[in-house]
This record gives sequence, C-alpha cells and structure tokens, in this order.
Amino acid sequence: MGKPYKKEVSKIKKDLISIAEKKRDEFDLSKIKQLGIWKKKEKFTEIYKYPPYQAYDSLKFEELPEPKFKNEEAVIYNHFPFCLTKCVYCPFYSLIEETSPIKVKEYLTCIKKEIELLSQKKDLKKIKVKSVYFGGGTPTYIPIEDLEDYINFLKEKFDIKPGTEFASEASPETILTKEGEKKLSRLLDLGLNRLSIGVQDFNDEILKLIGRAHNSSEALKAIKTVKDVGFQNVNVDIIYGLPGQTRENWENTINLSSNIEVGSLTVAYLRIKPGERDVIHNKSMYWLFKNKPELFPTEDESFFFYLMMNERLKELGYKQRQCNWFTRSEKFVSRYLVERWQNLKDTIGFGVVASTSVGNIDYHNVNNVEDYVNAIKKSEFPFFKGKILTDDEMMRKKVAFGFKTDLIKKDYKDKFNANIREKFNDLLDKFINLKLCYETDKRFELTDLGRFLSDEICREFFSEDVKNRVKEYNKKLDEKVLNKEENKNE
Repeated sequence: MGKPYKKEVSKIKKDLISIAEKKRDEFDLSKIKQLGIWKKKEKFTEIYKYPPYQAYDSLKFEELPEPKFKNEEAVIYNHFPFCLTKCVYCPFYSLIEETSPIKVKEYLTCIKKEIELLSQKKDLKKIKVKSVYFGGGTPTYIPIEDLEDYINFLKEKFDIKPGTEFASEASPETILTKEGEKKLSRLLDLGLNRLSIGVQDFNDEILKLIGRAHNSSEALKAIKTVKDVGFQNVNVDIIYGLPGQTRENWENTINLSSNIEVGSLTVAYLRIKPGERDVIHNKSMYWLFKNKPELFPTEDESFFFYLMMNERLKELGYKQRQCNWFTRSEKFVSRYLVERWQNLKDTIGFGVVASTSVGNIDYHNVNNVEDYVNAIKKSEFPFFKGKILTDDEMMRKKVAFGFKTDLIKKDYKDKFNANIREKFNDLLDKFINLKLCYETDKRFELTDLGRFLSDEICREFFSEDVKNRVKEYNKKLDEKVLNKEENKNE
C-alpha cells in the first residue's frame, strides 16, 4: 500500500506547482510593483482597524463624546496577553507570566474592574452581543477556573444569548497539557464554540526557528484533541513567508493543512516590519531578517506560496470569504470579523492594548500592562489615545474593510445614503484596470491577486491625514530601530 500512496503524493506535488506557475503567469506584476502596491517584506503590516491607532489624537478620555451604541449591538474583544513562550514572529503584545510584574489573577481582576467601570456609564445588559472574542497572547494558557470565572462574569454583565459565536485563540502546547482536554471540555460547556489554533507551519525546523513551543506532531495531536472533545468550528492559523520555507516543505504544510479537515484556515503573510518591541528586544523576526535575510523566501516566492495554498484549498471546496480566511462553508466564517469589518458593528475592547470603536468614536487602551493595572486601581479608564471620525473617515473605513470581507453596494448606500462610486470612482476603476478587483451588480470583489494584496488595497483608501500621521509615526519608529542597530554595531 505504501508505494501507490507515494506515487499519488508525487503526482499531487507536480500538479500543484505547475498549476500555481500557470496561475502566476496570468498576472502582470510589473505595473503593480511600479505603482507601489506590491507587498514589501520589511514594510508590510496587516490592517486590523481604521484608522490605525498610530493616527489617533492625543486626547484625554474625558474629551471624547459619550459613546452611543448603535442599535444596541456590539462585538466584544478581550485581550489576554499571557503566553508560555514569546515567539520570534509575533508582533502582538504578550507576556511571559514568570517574568511579568503582573500575574494572571491580578490581571483578570483588573479586566473585570474595567468592565465594571464601563457599566457605570452604560447598561451593558441592553447591548446585544453578536460575538465574543478572546485574543492574546494565548487565552488557553489561563487556568480553567480563572477562565470559567471570567466567562461567567461576562454573561452576568452582557446579554450573550446561547449560540452566540464565542471564539478564542489557542496554542497546541496549552491543549496537550494534563489539564488541557479537561479545560477544552469545560470551555465547550461554558459556551465557547469556536477555537483558532496557532500552528503556523508543519515543519519542525521552522517551528523551532520561530520559537514555537510545539512540533508538527504535537500540532496535529492538538487539532485532533480539539475535534474529539466536540468543537465543530475549528480554525487553524498558518503563515507563509517564514524563514526556511521552500516550495517543497511548504507543499508538505499545504498537504497536512488540507488533510486535517477543519472548518477554516487562516493563511497569513509574515510580518517583518519592526514594532515598538523591536526597540527593546533583540529576538524578533525583524532582527532575524536583518542578520540572516537569506533564510527568507523572496516577496515573489511568497506570492507563489500563496497561490499554491489558494489553488489546493479551492480544489478541496474551500472558499476565500475574507482576506486571509478559507472556509468550507458559511457556518465556519468568523462572525467576529464579519460584524466588526463588514457590518461595522460597535466593538468594545477590554484589557491592555485593546481598542474600542463605537459609532464614529475610536479609542485605544494603554500599551503596557503596568500602566493598565495602575489606571484600573485608580478607577480610571486605561485610555491611551482616541479619535473622532468624520463622515469621510467612516466612508473610507466601510470601503477599506469591505474589501477585506465583502463590499456590497447596497450596504454602503443604506449606511451613507450615497452611491459608492460618487466618492471612490477613480480608485475603484484603478483596481479594476489592474485586475485586482471586479464589479458585479451587487458588489465589488477582489481577484486572487487582489486578495493577496488586500492590505495594500485597504491602505489606498486611507485619507491623506491618516496617511501622513502613520508615515510620521513610522519615521520616528524607524529612527529608534536604526539607533538601536547602530548601538549594537559599536
């Protein structure tokens, strides 16, 4: 039985690479690169919100208008920054509890206090919750008794109906502990019904290089455990562009990703661009790239990796419904992102670095856990910066995130009482002519190349004010990183 199987795998490999090459040759990338829309490895960042917090004003919390929750509907984001280890590639705010000045229990006490502070301004029970999301960090690192206490607290404060999407990020090493299966089973009983497992790659050498605390066999075992416990809505995170990836080992990751039979896969492009933590820490993807750039696939090769994954998943019946998300059917789509990005539902964020968007008011919590805890202990909102969005900014937000999810003409018209082409005609035609998107009677939709460049397209809809603010922020950050680099070389 072994020989025919090997022959079949070899045939799949040949077919997949040749199919991806044929697909790649359909695109004229030269003009796109000349226009500066192409992904640039050291500059790329994913767009999670608009405007990005780098464009916020240095306002005091008291200067923002009282938030008015539209239609009493919202999604809730909860940030749990604790991890077992700090991964080299991760740009998000996270902590190792052993070395953190703030421990899990104290942090959870503070995040509940933050919710209490908001409840003094707003009857939270009147808000119909469309989705709850636990991000991090690694939420499943937290002991089950603490998670259970927090989930029950949320249910007391908010109107969370049975069956509401309740999603959490997870990492294999927290699933495979002695208490892992018991934790998963209890979370399922508590209403958590979607789990997103950070695997990133199925090559052991690459996993070790990027600092993951699991290997490929442990990742596969963790996915099986999650499904055996009873989770039906399971997502697996994969990253392309990682150091050490080749067509051969990436194709193996594609085959393993295809065989695990989960509801959805998140296939994201690696971020190398330095962040604030690169000014402090030496072990990050940016510094690895600066020291050993030869380990990394080129930008064009990363695009080829995307095409390989895209073609294989389409063969298997997956549909790319959101920019990086491939799903087997509509029921596996992330409701959190649909409500937040496509429908522009209000987002209430709790915890360090969490952001909130209510109507045209955006604000961001502080970026340091000690500052966060100190503010909460003084019964103050842990406010960092905020921005009041103009009608123009709200329109740009709708279109930018519409392209990352589903840009429906009627949705835009209903929200702004205007035709989308009245304001964005030139940009829309530009992307249509570049074959990055196409227009139907009901919507604008990205092509395969457009989905690969969805963040670059999204950025094109930024206002000049926001572009200038982000540019100025990046300039200052680059100067800090350059100064550190010079000091290292002295």
